[in-house]
Amino acid sequence: MGPDHFTIRCESCGALGQTDLYDGGDRVNGTYWPAEGVFEGFDSVWHQEGPGAEPTLVSAICKKCGGKATLVEEHMET
Repeated sequence: MGPDHFTIRCESCGALGQTDLYDGGDRVNGTYWPAEGVFEGFDSVWHQEGPGAEPTLVSAICKKCGGKATLVEEHMET
Protein backbone atom coordinates (compact mmCIF):
# COMPACT_ATOMS: atom_id res chain seq x y z
CA MET A 1 0.00 0.00 0.00
CA GLY A 2 1.23 3.50 -0.74
CA PRO A 3 1.50 6.59 1.43
CA ASP A 4 -1.18 8.92 2.72
CA HIS A 5 -0.67 12.18 0.83
CA PHE A 6 -1.55 15.58 2.35
CA THR A 7 -1.70 18.99 0.63
CA ILE A 8 -2.22 22.24 2.54
CA ARG A 9 -2.68 25.85 1.37
CA CYS A 10 -2.01 29.09 3.25
CA GLU A 11 -5.23 31.09 3.51
CA SER A 12 -3.30 34.38 3.31
CA CYS A 13 -0.68 34.03 0.55
CA GLY A 14 -1.79 30.82 -1.20
CA ALA A 15 1.49 28.93 -0.62
CA LEU A 16 1.16 25.15 -0.95
CA GLY A 17 2.79 22.42 1.11
CA GLN A 18 2.75 18.66 0.62
CA THR A 19 3.84 15.64 2.65
CA ASP A 20 3.48 11.88 2.52
CA LEU A 21 3.08 9.58 5.52
CA TYR A 22 4.03 5.92 5.21
CA ASP A 23 2.78 3.09 7.41
CA GLY A 24 6.07 1.54 8.53
CA GLY A 25 4.44 -1.53 10.04
CA ASP A 26 4.15 -5.05 8.72
CA ARG A 27 1.74 -7.97 8.81
CA VAL A 28 3.34 -9.47 11.92
CA ASN A 29 3.57 -6.35 14.09
CA GLY A 30 0.66 -4.31 12.68
CA THR A 31 0.65 -0.67 11.62
CA TYR A 32 3.24 1.84 12.72
CA TRP A 33 2.75 5.43 11.57
CA PRO A 34 5.26 8.25 12.06
CA ALA A 35 4.17 10.83 14.63
CA GLU A 36 3.97 13.65 12.08
CA GLY A 37 4.59 14.77 8.53
CA VAL A 38 6.78 17.71 7.50
CA PHE A 39 5.49 20.40 5.14
CA GLU A 40 8.26 22.48 3.58
CA GLY A 41 7.58 26.16 4.35
CA PHE A 42 5.09 25.44 7.17
CA ASP A 43 5.18 24.73 10.89
CA SER A 44 2.66 21.99 11.58
CA VAL A 45 1.14 20.32 14.65
CA TRP A 46 -0.08 16.73 14.49
CA HIS A 47 -2.02 14.53 16.93
CA GLN A 48 -1.57 10.78 17.24
CA GLU A 49 -3.30 8.41 19.67
CA GLY A 50 -0.38 5.96 19.53
CA PRO A 51 2.09 4.33 17.11
CA GLY A 52 -0.64 2.15 15.57
CA ALA A 53 -2.90 5.13 14.88
CA GLU A 54 -2.63 7.33 11.83
CA PRO A 55 -1.67 10.91 12.82
CA THR A 56 -4.11 13.76 12.21
CA LEU A 57 -3.11 17.28 11.16
CA VAL A 58 -4.20 19.74 13.88
CA SER A 59 -2.82 23.02 12.50
CA ALA A 60 -0.24 24.50 10.15
CA ILE A 61 1.24 28.00 9.93
CA CYS A 62 2.96 29.44 6.86
CA LYS A 63 6.59 30.40 7.54
CA LYS A 64 6.47 32.96 4.71
CA CYS A 65 3.60 35.14 5.93
CA GLY A 66 2.41 33.67 9.25
CA GLY A 67 -1.01 32.80 7.84
CA LYS A 68 -3.06 29.78 8.81
CA ALA A 69 -3.01 26.84 6.39
CA THR A 70 -5.91 24.52 5.70
CA LEU A 71 -5.98 20.98 4.40
CA VAL A 72 -7.05 20.98 0.75
CA GLU A 73 -6.37 17.34 -0.13
CA GLU A 74 -5.82 14.05 1.66
CA HIS A 75 -5.73 10.71 -0.09
CA MET A 76 -4.14 7.30 0.17
CA GLU A 77 -2.13 5.85 -2.69
CA THR A 78 -2.98 2.25 -3.53
